[in-house]
Amino acid sequence: MHVDEQGGFVRTLGIITDITHLKQEGKPTMSLIGMDGEPSYLNVDVNNIFVSSNEVLTNREKQILALLSQGKLSKQIGDILNISKQTVDTHRKNMLRKTNTANTAGLINKAVREGLI
Repeated sequence: MHVDEQGGFVRTLGIITDITHLKQEGKPTMSLIGMDGEPSYLNVDVNNIFVSSNEVLTNREKQILALLSQGKLSKQIGDILNISKQTVDTHRKNMLRKTNTANTAGLINKAVREGLI
């Protein structure tokens, strides 16, 4: 999945195949196969993949989070969004607090898992 500066989808491909006739026992799972170097997630428990979050990120935080997920640095994000690096860093700290994560990798991981971006 790739997103633009506003957090909108730029590129994504979804193929869904129902194989319940092959796997009638056990808990339902889903696999997400990444392309072009993107990560893959195999046999994900569908009952726990999208956990609702009590914390809601602002639109600006979602924009910054999308850019962080693309590997952008705070200075680069500030330049793209026409805000200071310090403002970006403040948003990052707020997102870590709201999502109860310790670092950017954990933030992005949780955001993907919970559908925040």
